[in-house]
Amino acid sequence: VLARSLTRRDVRVLDAGAGTGAAGAELAKLGFRDLTALDLSSDMLERAAEKNVYRRLLTADLSLPVDALQSDHFDAAILVGVFSYG
Repeated sequence: VLARSLTRRDVRVLDAGAGTGAAGAELAKLGFRDLTALDLSSDMLERAAEKNVYRRLLTADLSLPVDALQSDHFDAAILVGVFSYG
């Protein structure tokens, strides 16, 4: 959906709730290169890092404000399979 919505691939994309990086890997196949992964689990981010598609990996709780991000830092964001945890 993101690839169909954007005419350029040189945009900054936040993969919020990146998990193992499956969505980022698919975006990379479509030509996206400036990807940032954000996830609550550092273990999941380690698996995402193995995909070698992310420029940055950030650990954060999406139910709280994320100080590490500036609101104008990204051109697009994706959330795949992010609902809740408890």
